Amino acid sequence: EKHVFRYDIKKFYESIHPEYIYRKIISDPAISPTNKSLVRMYLKAIEDSDISGVGRGTSLSAALAEYYLLEFDKAVRRIDGVYYYARFVDDIIIFSYKKNEHFKEAVQFQLPCGMILHDRKDKMSELSFIDSTELNFNYLGYKFTANKKKLIKLDLSDNKVNKIKSRLVKIFLDYGKNNDEKLLITRIKYLTGNRLVKLKNGISYTVGLHSSYRHINPDISDGLLEIDKFYKKIIFSKSFRVNKITPFSKLSKRGVNFIKNVSFLSSYKSKPYYYFSNINRVKRCWSNE
Repeated sequence: EKHVFRYDIKKFYESIHPEYIYRKIISDPAISPTNKSLVRMYLKAIEDSDISGVGRGTSLSAALAEYYLLEFDKAVRRIDGVYYYARFVDDIIIFSYKKNEHFKEAVQFQLPCGMILHDRKDKMSELSFIDSTELNFNYLGYKFTANKKKLIKLDLSDNKVNKIKSRLVKIFLDYGKNNDEKLLITRIKYLTGNRLVKLKNGISYTVGLHSSYRHINPDISDGLLEIDKFYKKIIFSKSFRVNKITPFSKLSKRGVNFIKNVSFLSSYKSKPYYYFSNINRVKRCWSNE
């Protein structure tokens, strides 16, 4: 038998106590005095700014969070029956060959003081693969379909599909307010395409529909088909609310041709790359997600 447990840590960065983590760092002989001093300066700046935890969006906050959970990661791997464990920031996935009715409590017990696991159904799942029955679970934007013997299919997760649908609605509603055709097309390219991200330290990586979900087989993807059907409703269905209030008649001929020929499935296969000069402006209409 195989048992899969997926959990999510609630308010991850905000629940890390700055003073507690600083005491851990101070007592760690592997960390240099200079680095200890820099961490103290950073944590004081966070505290003075009235920010909870260790802050978000900086490389140091991410490093501190990983350091904070080092012992937790080791402890979960030692739980009886666990043969695979992974954590990406606050998303946890665990494979075990033993069924434990109180497994969540065992994982929660290992978390540092102040951290708790989500109780929401969309933030956790506990599945037992005991025969040929196909079951689904989501992790990091993917939907896994499997039975006891094998992984059957990888697709976009339901949450990811719904997020793209939501962004499409917001894109067209915002176009209805600003009539900015160029911005509309740019935002659709952002959702369907890929882009190169370059960091100041010289590291670069790609993100986007294909780059971020490269393990999907597009020929059997229900997620991509579902998004395309939804997109066509926006464009062609006169009974669809978004279609009714979107001023498609104001589009240029070039704009109409582009809008009508958009396909998430085709874009996934062709893997187009785009350059965006102002990412913040592109993402502004869905920035409150």
